[in-house]
Amino acid sequence: MIDRKFERLFEIEKKRLANIKNFSLTTNAWTASHSLASIFGITGHYINNNGVLSSVVLESTEMTERHTAVVISDYTAESIA
Repeated sequence: MIDRKFERLFEIEKKRLANIKNFSLTTNAWTASHSLASIFGITGHYINNNGVLSSVVLESTEMTERHTAVVISDYTAESIA
């Protein structure tokens, strides 16, 4: 059930982003204090067809390494390849 919802939402966002000409990416890495899991995320930011600034989470994955610039760069390159 979750997989079907994910696929449906993925297709909706994919169609929405297909018409966007320019966007910027931000990355973030953090450790969740309640579980000590490290998370890496990429968010895309763009102006939608109505002129409204919008954002979409493009990546959210567990990090198993330290949050160094090299590691974050590697995670980013792997995610957008």
